[in-house]
Amino acid sequence: MRPEVVVSLLTIVTVDAIRSLALSTDSRDNGDGRAVNALPANYSAYLHAFDLVERRMKEPEELRREREEAFWKRHRLATVQNAKLQGRWRAAASHLFDATEGEMRAMMGYKPSLSHRHQGLNFLSTHEEALNLSVPQGLVLPEAMDWRQRVTSSNLVRSQGSCGSCWAISSTNALEMHLEIYDPQSVGGHLALEQMILCTPNKRHCGGQGGCTGATAELAFQFVKDKGLSFQDDQPALTAPACEGPPIYGRRVVTSGFVRLPPNKALPLQYALAVKGPVVVSADAAGWETYGGGVYDNCPRNAAVNHAVLAVGYGKSAEGKYWIIRNSWGPEWGEDGHMRLLRVDDSDRDAAEAPGHGGIDYHPQEGVACEGETAPVPVCGMCGILFDSSFPVGVAVTSGHGAMKLRSSK
Repeated sequence: MRPEVVVSLLTIVTVDAIRSLALSTDSRDNGDGRAVNALPANYSAYLHAFDLVERRMKEPEELRREREEAFWKRHRLATVQNAKLQGRWRAAASHLFDATEGEMRAMMGYKPSLSHRHQGLNFLSTHEEALNLSVPQGLVLPEAMDWRQRVTSSNLVRSQGSCGSCWAISSTNALEMHLEIYDPQSVGGHLALEQMILCTPNKRHCGGQGGCTGATAELAFQFVKDKGLSFQDDQPALTAPACEGPPIYGRRVVTSGFVRLPPNKALPLQYALAVKGPVVVSADAAGWETYGGGVYDNCPRNAAVNHAVLAVGYGKSAEGKYWIIRNSWGPEWGEDGHMRLLRVDDSDRDAAEAPGHGGIDYHPQEGVACEGETAPVPVCGMCGILFDSSFPVGVAVTSGHGAMKLRSSK
């Protein structure tokens, strides 16, 4: 065999070996049959495993050093987590393992709205309408609900990239799933996410300044109520000035409003998920980039709510009760783009087995308030998951000639 062929084969074998090493140092699952990616042996192995070598080599040396430091910080934390004999969740490498702190902050684009119920902080403007949700007394809810098993075309796991558009993705996902749940015959492809990001107004800078800098699910649902949201295949490329025109014409999705759940209570969220459909929820996502599978329980009590995700169900396993969360970091993160987050019922809130259930968000200006609102607010649930939750109602398809009469989630 010619020497150059031998060298070529050795190179291929070496690269394949590095990739294998990066993902095979620990092949245990979460106890439910799901495989968890192992931790890479070193930074070089990580770059090869995720095909990042060429991309990182094009970056400035200072940024590369910052990324390697971020990688090793997460690697140490993940190693500690995976060494726990009774750990509920497993850490794993992901495409975010060497993301800088600045990049992660930029991705946390949802800063949940603060309504009049929270210590004088006011979110709702005069034209926004939030409906109330009452839970029937004595109602027995199912032990588990997973809307992913009840829909087919609206299970897309999107990736927000470097844009702080988690608020728009979670809201768009909610609209798609509610439309399929209540009238599957009207589903005509995915909705125009770009339109949601560019056109949702955010004049009070609630959760950011709009677009990729952040907004809220309530603002998104109100925009869809006022103007509607096109289907992706029907929507041409948009620029921000195009959003200032008259209501969007043509086939589109509209709503009759949205429901905001009572804050910091588990039962209303469980009821909404069991009876109504998926719900946009808020969370403190700091540290989620190391999540690989299992029931996550690693948030502090004083959560700093900064991220929007979609709750698509709940359940129970050997690791405990959990909420099923759809994230916006792509299908390669977590459990096929999802997370199981520790669920603590209202009756368990004072129990010793309820870590991280209730606390105070001392920095709402970093994630939860409209501009100028800085008062601390109470947050409950693991990662503050119960703090701010909402879902659309009356989701329907309309055309330029008027709304079609469809069943809706009233």
